[in-house]
Amino acid sequence: MMYNTFLILHNLLRWVVLISGILTIYGAYMGWKKNQVFSSSLATTTKVWIYSISLQFVVGLVLYVFLSPVVAAAMADMKAAMHDRSLRFWSVEHTTMMIAGIAIAHIGYAKSRRASSNSKRHRILFMYTLVALLIILIAIPFGIINEGRPLFRF
Repeated sequence: MMYNTFLILHNLLRWVVLISGILTIYGAYMGWKKNQVFSSSLATTTKVWIYSISLQFVVGLVLYVFLSPVVAAAMADMKAAMHDRSLRFWSVEHTTMMIAGIAIAHIGYAKSRRASSNSKRHRILFMYTLVALLIILIAIPFGIINEGRPLFRF
């Protein structure tokens, strides 16, 4: 029961992460190219992006450490798990890429806040968010690696 609840939450948060990431990229790009003042709406979108990936990390960590039967199976025999595409993805690849994406997003957010000009702030936020979101997109299964995984869970 708790596993399913966290899995549904993790799935639904994915969409908040993706939408807020795309909106942050778009707003930062437009602000950079049009040399605009850093707007309060972009600041809000960026905070939603950062907070949602942080919450997503916590929910994912609970799943990884305490609840996931897939990860538990992989940890029981890691050598065998490395030869199983699905077990390797969930126990190593998904986790590693997500942590990298989250770290890049947070670094970009911190650097953009300290930027000396609006143009530089937009550019930094755009670049780091784009790279972070691309890594995150690669690590989301979307039915490519795990064909039975639905796009939406309820």
